[in-house]
Amino acid sequence: MKIKNVILDYDLENDILFFYMDNEEYEFSEILNKSIAMDFNKNKKPIGLEISNASKQF
Repeated sequence: MKIKNVILDYDLENDILFFYMDNEEYEFSEILNKSIAMDFNKNKKPIGLEISNASKQF
């Protein structure tokens, strides 16, 4: 099993928290609810997560 780096980034201006796998090619997103979207690669494997209004979620 190959281990990949997970990057964590926060957009203070828009209050969005991002988690994503380093060196993965984005293909599409699915909206999970009004604040959370999951990103996938071409093999339909999850590669990222975006959390809107992050400061209010936790």
